[in-house]
Amino acid sequence: MEGIKRRRLGSEAWQELLRRHASSGEPVSTFCQREGVTTHSYRRWKGSPRFQCNK
Repeated sequence: MEGIKRRRLGSEAWQELLRRHASSGEPVSTFCQREGVTTHSYRRWKGSPRFQCNK
């Protein structure tokens, strides 16, 4: 996985990331690659009750 730098995010950071993606218009895979997160983690957080109740 050369060239991909991944990072660990907290709950508030994920909420902000999900908001930014919603307004970006980019495909999930493109957005996640640019942000350094996996699409698996993105989809997991997007469906998380922690995010759903804070919309």
